[in-house]
Amino acid sequence: MSTRKPRVGGDPAVTPDTKIGRYVPTDEPVHDSHGNRIDEAYIERAVADVHRGVGRPSLTGDAGVSPTVSFRLPPAERVHAERLAEAEGKTVSELARDALSRYLAEHPSA
Repeated sequence: MSTRKPRVGGDPAVTPDTKIGRYVPTDEPVHDSHGNRIDEAYIERAVADVHRGVGRPSLTGDAGVSPTVSFRLPPAERVHAERLAEAEGKTVSELARDALSRYLAEHPSA
């Protein structure tokens, strides 16, 4: 007979008696992807930002929401775009906006 405890949420390591400290060490600093230390103040600011609706600045020049364009790419082109964007210090969205802006400048509307 198995002595393993039942799984919770599909993670075999998480059992009903698992403590948060097992996954988020309390005795060593934890940092986000930008190197900022995640502590109580960081979490409080993040929650406040969510409630205020803080996000990327609008591209419309005012407080409105920028229009969105979405399109699909073959996987190889997506990987190429990700590598180029990283090399240029941009996001894939910024790379795509720049490329489309150049194209539109070269092809004025009728």
